[in-house]
Amino acid sequence: MASSDLRVGCYAPDFELPGIDGAVHHLRQYLMRFQGVGVVFLSYDCALVLPALQHLMAIQQEFLPSGFTLIGIDANTEPQPLSDRLDAMATFARQQNLSFPYVRDETQEVAEAFGATHSPEVFLIDQSGMISYSGSVWGHTGETEQPFLREAIAALLQGHAPAIHYTPSYGCPLQWRAR
Repeated sequence: MASSDLRVGCYAPDFELPGIDGAVHHLRQYLMRFQGVGVVFLSYDCALVLPALQHLMAIQQEFLPSGFTLIGIDANTEPQPLSDRLDAMATFARQQNLSFPYVRDETQEVAEAFGATHSPEVFLIDQSGMISYSGSVWGHTGETEQPFLREAIAALLQGHAPAIHYTPSYGCPLQWRAR
């Protein structure tokens, strides 16, 4: 599936998605309350999500008091009804002590609008709604692990553009519906 042409410096697409908490989550409402929002495409059935969750939950704990939050979006195709998928997502969230909202993009329209291709993949959005970073949660430069997302959030909260705006995402490819 071809992803959209959404890039850093563009406005993030707004969304209204059902969460595991039974509420509907609106990106616009988060942007009114937080200086920055990290939209993370992740699926509980991707093995690479578990190590990423350790980083993501540490980031949530560190930056929530400074005006930042994460929102996890599961966009993988699923033959189950939405309620069954939300139940499985809720079970996963409880088992992992997930500390941020986890929502379902059943139609995959949000993932497509963002241009997401992998789980996990993150898009950092500033309070004005602009994407300031996209890519991986962390990565390697040579032999050193780089906390790309953490550094981008710290810069954003200090009023600066992240030094690194984009990194290739890697992980499990999103599972798309046949179109």
